[in-house]
Amino acid sequence: MAELALHGWRIPLPVEVEPVGIYGHWRNGHALLARGRQAVLAISWERTAITPDPQRTLNKITATIRRQERVGRAEIAADQRSASWTGPSGTWHAVFRQLPESGLVLVARQLVPATPDDLRRMLAEAEGFAAATRWPWDVHGIAIELPAWWRLAGLHQVAGLARAVWFLQPPAKITADREGMRTTAVLVARRYALASRILAGRSPVDWLRVSLRAQEHVTTEETSSGVTLATVDGPGSTWWRRWRGRRETTRYRLTVDAAADRLLVLEFRGGGDPPWDANPG
Repeated sequence: MAELALHGWRIPLPVEVEPVGIYGHWRNGHALLARGRQAVLAISWERTAITPDPQRTLNKITATIRRQERVGRAEIAADQRSASWTGPSGTWHAVFRQLPESGLVLVARQLVPATPDDLRRMLAEAEGFAAATRWPWDVHGIAIELPAWWRLAGLHQVAGLARAVWFLQPPAKITADREGMRTTAVLVARRYALASRILAGRSPVDWLRVSLRAQEHVTTEETSSGVTLATVDGPGSTWWRRWRGRRETTRYRLTVDAAADRLLVLEFRGGGDPPWDANPG
């Protein structure tokens, strides 16, 4: 079963439904889900330290739906966790759920009239993850687990390629009396389709060597159980570091999924160890 996992939550996806737009960040945002070329569902999330107000949430959903179609008053379920609205084109549904483990509120609503079965199943099986645990990520064919302080900074998909960027941002002392978040490492994930054509009979590390920039070279490599780990030495990432003759190390993890004909490349730069242990095999 396909899943969508982002920012400390995970839900199952209905058959033939996939994400076509992801917006926002770890505090709040929304995802658009489509079946073919038709957007059918929207999932929104928000972290809040207070107990959510069901009526306020339903009022916001009502206002959003009324921008699309003239609908009547909300028919609210007895548990105040779902509602429906009837308009000229049919009945619209929305369901929301609080996930105490992650301090999140998830809202799933229809973008076209339909039965509420998919919404109810998605939210009933939704999972939230606490900050002390590893968070699963599963989007556009990129499926990994990372400690919670890895914050998604960018996500992009084009035909045959999906790319995601995370910054490691644990709490840090900015000044003597102020705490904030400071980036200490960067992780880039790239998922390629048609891996057999991209590799063209080469091993993953040989493909990596061809794709390196000038003055970069592989210093170590290790392959086990279909996973290749490699270390690359190269010039500094900024002109100042290059001018001073500083070198930087980039660590890679390359995995080939032969059944799906995909190549997943994880690229890590920064202090400490890369989070490979979160992604066995």
